[in-house]
Amino acid sequence: MTNDLKFGDGSQENKILIVDDTPQNIDVLRRTLEPEGYKIYAATSGEAAIKIVSRLVPDLIILDITMPGMDGFVTCEKIKENPSLNAIPIIFISAKMEADNIVKSFKCGGADYIIKPIRQEEVLSRIKTQLQLKILTEERSSLIEELQKANKKLEELSKK
Repeated sequence: MTNDLKFGDGSQENKILIVDDTPQNIDVLRRTLEPEGYKIYAATSGEAAIKIVSRLVPDLIILDITMPGMDGFVTCEKIKENPSLNAIPIIFISAKMEADNIVKSFKCGGADYIIKPIRQEEVLSRIKTQLQLKILTEERSSLIEELQKANKKLEELSKK
C-alpha cells in the first residue's frame, strides 16, 4: 500500500476509456482530460468498447447512453458481468436529463452521471472522486486479504 498516491488527479497516468459515437464529443473530453495527465483511449461503439476494455482494463470509463447498436446501458451491463472488470467505475454521459435514464444508469452498474453539454470542472471533479473511491476500495480489499491471512496464521499457531 502506498501512502503517497495522488488520488485520481492524473499523476499516476490513469487510463480513461471514452465511449461515444460522436467523435466531437470524444475530442472535447480528450481536450479536457489530457492536460490533467490522464491517458485517454476511445471507442465509438459499445461493441468496440467491450473489445478494448478487456485488453486495456482502464481505470475509469466515460460512457455515452445513446449509441447505434449496443447502447450504453447494455455496454455497461456486459462490462459489469465480467468479474475482472466489474470494479471499473463507469460514468454515464448523456444529454438525457430524465430521472428514469439517470436511475437506469445506476441500476445497470454506473457510478455517476454527467449531463451534456459538459462543464469542465464538473467532469474533472467527478472523475477524481470516482478514481479516489476505486483506489480506496482496492486498498480496503488488500487490507482485508492481509488481515484474513494474519488471522489464519494466528489460528494455526494457536492449534500448536
